[in-house]
Amino acid sequence: MLLALYTPLFFALLPFASAAGVYKLKFIKSQSTASDLAFDAAHLAEKALTLTQNLAYSAKISLGTPPQQARFHPVFFTSQISSWSTMTPDLAPFGCRARDAPSKHARRAIGTKVNGKKFAIQYGTGFVEGFYSQDMLRVSDLSVQAQIFGETFQESRQFEVAQYDGIFGLAYDSIAPNHTTPSFYNMSLASSSSAVSTGLAFTGKITYAPVRQRAYWEVELEQAKLGNTTAPLKNNGAAINTGISFIVMPTKTAVQFKAIIGAKKNPQGLNVVPCSTVPSLPLLTFYLDGKRYPSRGSDYIFYGQASKVCISGFIGLDINIPAGSFCILGDAFLRRYFTVHNLATNEFGFALSK
Repeated sequence: MLLALYTPLFFALLPFASAAGVYKLKFIKSQSTASDLAFDAAHLAEKALTLTQNLAYSAKISLGTPPQQARFHPVFFTSQISSWSTMTPDLAPFGCRARDAPSKHARRAIGTKVNGKKFAIQYGTGFVEGFYSQDMLRVSDLSVQAQIFGETFQESRQFEVAQYDGIFGLAYDSIAPNHTTPSFYNMSLASSSSAVSTGLAFTGKITYAPVRQRAYWEVELEQAKLGNTTAPLKNNGAAINTGISFIVMPTKTAVQFKAIIGAKKNPQGLNVVPCSTVPSLPLLTFYLDGKRYPSRGSDYIFYGQASKVCISGFIGLDINIPAGSFCILGDAFLRRYFTVHNLATNEFGFALSK
């Protein structure tokens, strides 16, 4: 079984190849609960390196020779800000979970070759230990021979109870440890496609923005506007992240925006608004590479079906790393957009979801 973080909010990915040189990932959507989002928000507030607690996109893959021997359901990440990016060969492509240290017989059952390298990962809220292996990876109709991946044989409780089997990275190889080739790159070679898209369908034109830094899928962010209030964010990047529900922005901006929408902290520590006000909430607009990308209140507010509360999608966190400051645009932004990750041109494309 593959290693995963707790993943209450998800899209089920049904990948298929297109004739247009883009490998498409098609989605089915489900709801987060208030407690799920509280878990996510608590870890965001605690430490900047725990931004992957509420994951968004998942798919079924096959691993092993023949591939039918082992089927897994990992979560796909298009961007990573946490230490998870350095844990496994391709921005944590996926880490297989074995309940006990694997035997040669267990490995032989799926044709896996162990390369002898081990890893131990300490998180702010848990740990995993394991080793690297190599075998065939299949995603939909694409097969990647001899893909390196991580298998874990010891985990803390948080990972043992995870609902999904692992994570699969879609970011740049510049942050891949041990100089391994990420699955995303191998998939591109296997399919003769240079891009991956996320979304059901789109309307209008796809607009592209150049990638600001070839590590995460990060584009230039000039400003954010909520109604008539503008927050200048020049010299900032926006990491487009399928691994988080929220929009993460500078603390000062988040406080200002939450006040505008009337968000109040509830006993769970979540900032909630009266659900009756959501249709009239102001438009949230991000200016990315000189172009406007608006979102409605129903996009940046999460509705907890079980708890009947409406939760703000804004999180305040000041992220400053050597490469510069940036915001993170998670599902509260992405749910409105069809996106394309173009590896050949190093561009990120946006269009309105249909």
